[in-house]
Order: sequence, then structure tokens, then C-alpha cells
Amino acid sequence: ENILKTAKALVEDTKFLVSGAASSQEKLAQAAQSSVSTITQLAEVVKQGAASLGSHDPETQVKKLVCE
Repeated sequence: ENILKTAKALVEDTKFLVSGAASSQEKLAQAAQSSVSTITQLAEVVKQGAASLGSHDPETQVKKLVCE
């Protein structure tokens, strides 16, 4: 659930980036900064999701990290 929520936030950030590119440098910089933050959050929630599977199932952890 957290992965999906964060991925949706990244989509919104990307839309903001695209509109910021056609706008001022300041808006573009804000959009880029927000995107970096969201990407970092997404990486963390994916790692947490993989870790929640437990160490007894490393193959599924790898699949989760690669696919999401």
C-alpha cells in the first residue's frame, strides 16, 4: 500500500516537473527537488516491503525489489 501511494506521488511530481519545465527556473527547481525526495521515499518503502517478507524468502525479496 505504501509503495503504491508513493509511486502515485512520484507520478504527480513528474507532472509538476513537466509543467515546471515550461515555467520559471524556480518552479522547475522545486519540482526537481520534490521528485528527488519522492524517489528516495519510494526506494525506502520498496526496501521495507522486501524486508517485511523476511530473510527466509530471499528470492521473493529480490523479485519485489526488481519488479517494484
